[in-house]
Amino acid sequence: MTIFIVSLFLPHTIDFALPEGHQRRSSHHHRRKSSGQRATLFGRAGGSQPPTPASASTPVPASTVAGRRPSSSRDQGQIFSYPGYSSSGIEAASPKPQLLAPSDPHSPRWGSPGAFNQPKAQALAPPSSSILSHSQGQLKRLGQEYASELSKIEPVLLSSPVRPSTVEKPQVTQDKVFESAEWTVQPSEQGNGGLLNAIRSAVDWPYMKDKLWVGTLGMPTDALQDKQKEAIAEKLAADCEALTIFVSDNDFDSHYLHFCKMILWPVFHYQIPDNPKSKAYEDHSWIYYRRVNYNFAKEIVKNWKRGDVVWVHDYHLLLVPAMEKFRGKRLIVARDKLDNVRGVRQKLLSYELFLNKYPHWRDSVVLVQVASTTTEQPELEASVSDIATRINSVHSNLAHQPLIFHKQDLLFDQYLALISVADVFMVTSLREGMNLTSHEFIHCQDGLLSSSKHGPLILSEFTGSASIFNYHPLLVNPWNYQECADAINTALEMPPEARLAQWTRLNNTAKDHVTTRWVNNFTDALDHAYRQHSTRETVAVPRLSIPNLCDAYRASTRRLLILDYEGTLVTWGQPTSTVLTTPQRAIDTLTDLLEDPFNTVYVMSSRMPEDMERLFSRVPGLGLIAENGCFVRPPPMASPTPSPPTTSTLVSPDWIRLIDMSKMKDWKQSLSPMLRYFQERTEGSWIEETHASLIFHYERAEDSQSAERHASECANNVNDSCGNHGLRAIQTDGCVTAGPVEPNKGTAASVVYSSYMRRESRRSSSAGSTGSVKHGMAIDWKSETDDMDEEVPDFILVIGDGRDDEPAFRWANELGEEKKVKHVMTVTLGLKNTEAMATLTQGVTGALSCLGKLVDISQRRDSASLAQQLSYIPASSGE
Repeated sequence: MTIFIVSLFLPHTIDFALPEGHQRRSSHHHRRKSSGQRATLFGRAGGSQPPTPASASTPVPASTVAGRRPSSSRDQGQIFSYPGYSSSGIEAASPKPQLLAPSDPHSPRWGSPGAFNQPKAQALAPPSSSILSHSQGQLKRLGQEYASELSKIEPVLLSSPVRPSTVEKPQVTQDKVFESAEWTVQPSEQGNGGLLNAIRSAVDWPYMKDKLWVGTLGMPTDALQDKQKEAIAEKLAADCEALTIFVSDNDFDSHYLHFCKMILWPVFHYQIPDNPKSKAYEDHSWIYYRRVNYNFAKEIVKNWKRGDVVWVHDYHLLLVPAMEKFRGKRLIVARDKLDNVRGVRQKLLSYELFLNKYPHWRDSVVLVQVASTTTEQPELEASVSDIATRINSVHSNLAHQPLIFHKQDLLFDQYLALISVADVFMVTSLREGMNLTSHEFIHCQDGLLSSSKHGPLILSEFTGSASIFNYHPLLVNPWNYQECADAINTALEMPPEARLAQWTRLNNTAKDHVTTRWVNNFTDALDHAYRQHSTRETVAVPRLSIPNLCDAYRASTRRLLILDYEGTLVTWGQPTSTVLTTPQRAIDTLTDLLEDPFNTVYVMSSRMPEDMERLFSRVPGLGLIAENGCFVRPPPMASPTPSPPTTSTLVSPDWIRLIDMSKMKDWKQSLSPMLRYFQERTEGSWIEETHASLIFHYERAEDSQSAERHASECANNVNDSCGNHGLRAIQTDGCVTAGPVEPNKGTAASVVYSSYMRRESRRSSSAGSTGSVKHGMAIDWKSETDDMDEEVPDFILVIGDGRDDEPAFRWANELGEEKKVKHVMTVTLGLKNTEAMATLTQGVTGALSCLGKLVDISQRRDSASLAQQLSYIPASSGE
């Protein structure tokens, strides 16, 4: 174990051997050195005479006698002025009496000539003593800094407006002198003598056997070259057990002589600085105080090992402990309102699970949760507080606290600074609009203002932003604590190249979805929805004209009929019935339609393929569409190359499988808990699992109103949470069917259309081959005869009654609008908003009656054809 003894000044400094004419020692120090005595931090050196204080050459006015009250001075505006201060490092006698002596009067002022040859400070001038001219002083200082930087890059730019007689180049001369000078390590005049004595007295203490001093050299270092600094640091580390901190002269001057001496030291000695000048010093030097502290913290973290002790001394480095706490840690940031929909409780539970499941992260990850409250919710606040307390009580130690729960909001600039340094940003909203904080995090992770960049985003799938980041691999369900814990681990372990690729994609998407595009998309969607809705209005959908339908049927010779089953051909029955039967009237109607050789008939249903085969086993030549379009079985004449059998389904090989069965298991496992949640709260309901869907049945629920409400909430939850994953829920009479968006009945209808053309092609001995291509959860089934215009049907009739039939209506309407099919009619049962072209209000009875009229046309034509054929039979010879 190593003890880091952290102080502003190291016990050692550097003395340079300079040529004549460039000596930097003060005269009294030089004389004292020549007499063999030198006053140092460690006491007397080279003799036994008492040391002369470094400030002995400057007369001390009578007003500086110890014990004199500040109020006894006539010039109270100078009570916090540093005696003889000059930012250039040259001592100057003060013509006015000073009440406060330096806090360490026996040490030479930083940057002033002392006992050693050291560089001259290159700090800028201090701020103006007048607060009115402070802003002007800031502008002047910025101008000086800018000019200084320009002079290092392009000296010629400053040579023309300045007269040669006024140009000073001490910096260049000093740099060259110290660049080639030899140097030695010497005991320092700066620093805390009491601390050094205490450490020396404890040298036999076991903990002090392995120690490391951390501090600066106590001298200006801007004039030194990088190679010199490296050599000095290596020498001190090897010979003096010291870690050297290098800071710029301007940073150190503003930190030490301005903020520490003019602000902190008077405050800690109960002398509150009421001089307006102190405000100027505070504004000027606070950033430099932080910067010097940061440099210390950064170097300590680089060298710290587990078990080491960091011992920070004095008021110069008050910020180091807090800075060290987060240096070397992985920072997860979250900012939410503390209410029931932001998921703060779920986030903390997920984080707790993460710490338990991945113990190697316990001492290196910190979650900073900023939580603001707008309304009083004592139960939620108590629950969150208990979880936060439990996490810190179990996983905290003296060197680490895994959770920082900040129960108040931050200023916006503070919030931006926090997400700029975050390694991961986590959003676990249970329901939210867009969550623009995720967009702000992405923007701040460009790395321009912080070393942290390209941090992963963990985003709830229940936010609006998830819809535009639908490809993002770290979309999570906040109710799934296991998934959230794994996402945290994935984000922390993500390599830099993967972080960059992921951030680039998110950033491009966020920049593309700006306000202008949102407004345009919204207005376009509103206009499209209005046009679409106006065509679906009940008053806009006419009643079916039976005579017109019969005329079109009579004039056609290649007919395709696609009919829904439940609610259209038969009334809704009980799906749990062990005996599946179809009413005789429906069987007779379908059989009569199929007796016409010009007709091809399909029945579509949400039932499974094996159920459909049992229901229509008595109707030969009938095409079937099962599970709302996931499976298609053409009539025997048009049966294509069958799908290969799979172990995951009992579907016979005569069926065309339009769904990728390998993807069914995963989404069912994810969606089942949501449906089960509503099923458990609806008495009398149950869940049916088919090959490609989950169905929440509530038609037998005891409380129909409550069941209807639960079904609506269930469908909304599925659509909100799973819409980005190609899943949807459709609420029909008595059930909610959850499954893939595609394939649907429209997809199946297009396959039926292709099968029909192939059947006609086979009749002319020109059958085409088939194939299938996987696309998401659906399989695109294609035929080489898809573009055969001469074999297309000239009559299509689609009849249905529910929302799941709308894709089939849409498919048929498009064929009619594009003039690919001469006669197209889509019909829905009942009055509702629909894309169908016409309505039938008599329900199942009306649909069967309409189909019966078409059967009559076919039978009359068959009778007329038969009579015509009989009229041409020759008379027998015996007549």
